[in-house]
Amino acid sequence: MIDTIYFYCLKTGGLYDISTKSSAIECRYRNKHTFTVSCSKSLKGVEATLWDIPQWSEGKKGGELKRQLLVFNTHLDPWHQVNRKKQVYEILDFIDDTLRSIEKTRTVVNDDVQGRQQRQQHQYDWSNTGVLVAGDFNIKAQTTEYYETLMSLSNSNYNNNRRHNCSWKDFFSGIEEDIDNNTDNDDGSHAKREYHHHYHHTYSLQNSLVEYSNDCGRIDYIFGIQRFASASTPKSSKHVTIAEFVSEQEQQQDDIITSRTFMTLDGVSRSIRKEPIGAESSDHYALILDLIPQSI
Repeated sequence: MIDTIYFYCLKTGGLYDISTKSSAIECRYRNKHTFTVSCSKSLKGVEATLWDIPQWSEGKKGGELKRQLLVFNTHLDPWHQVNRKKQVYEILDFIDDTLRSIEKTRTVVNDDVQGRQQRQQHQYDWSNTGVLVAGDFNIKAQTTEYYETLMSLSNSNYNNNRRHNCSWKDFFSGIEEDIDNNTDNDDGSHAKREYHHHYHHTYSLQNSLVEYSNDCGRIDYIFGIQRFASASTPKSSKHVTIAEFVSEQEQQQDDIITSRTFMTLDGVSRSIRKEPIGAESSDHYALILDLIPQSI
């Protein structure tokens, strides 16, 4: 709450930019989910918001091409690796539910020639919507947990009845690595070595508000999702025996595969914004990312 008021009073950050009356950015959809497993008193979760981005729009024959940005903002449990993995899977489920919910807005009701109402589902066009997943994951970049939990989502399997295939990109990948070409070896020769400097971390020893030095690292992320596919087995409305149900689950012959491809976003610039020591507004340094649609 203090951070939120601080950002608003200083007239900086996304909260102030979105709240100004002159801003043409509008929120078209909002929903949230509280994780079923969370040891934090605040009960961690994930929130989805869909925004119109007029800066990305462009004129076209017959009107204007509108582009949108769908953001999933989250915060995972600290100190509980098992919880974090489960929470990441719940984020994937929530993404799937959110996409389906937004797609339902394209369902229209028409009257046929006999006066009966028919519901028609028009395929939702995601090609003009960019998708991001951002937040404090409490997972250090380039660690085993980073690769096993965040970067290996292509074979995710959750609850045994829904699988997600998610292609996403870490926009800040490698920013914590600094190459020093002037390092001398003991024999006087030169060698290229990699160092993980704290000034490239979002949770950094430089920050006077940091309390847990062992947790320092890049633990905040902005992921861009290019493609998201899901397979779900619908519940049967007929009465079946237990043996038939088990067989159906094992074979998964009735899986419905839904695949979506989103607008590609290119990163123009990226940085981790440091603030003067003793005057920090948060114990995390902010990720600053400039994005544009690939076609612009």
